[in-house]
Amino acid sequence: MAALVTDVGEQQIAQRINGAGTKPDWVGSGTTATAEAEGDTTLVAEVETRDQDGAPSVTTDTYTVVATHTYGASFTIVEAGLFDASTSGNMYVRGTFGGIAVGSGDKIEFTIDTQIT
Repeated sequence: MAALVTDVGEQQIAQRINGAGTKPDWVGSGTTATAEAEGDTTLVAEVETRDQDGAPSVTTDTYTVVATHTYGASFTIVEAGLFDASTSGNMYVRGTFGGIAVGSGDKIEFTIDTQIT
């Protein structure tokens, strides 16, 4: 998946280093593959609800969030984002990928690794 840390994500990472802000541990998914841009603040076409990783991990220079979503309808999922809230909030990372067709009851496990280099 091609992914990009957004402008807001960069600002929020700086806030987290300073002990402020909210931990990004919510993952949302959507159906529009518009190219990522640093100015993105939301997914282009987010569907259903976001899912939370209650225990994100840090390994050396990488922050990892894993969340599984069970879909309630049919979609072709082509984008995912990392947020600091279950609704609205700040989008730290957005990525697009080849379409994954899902039907009601299907699941996708998203793993978002944010590496600080």
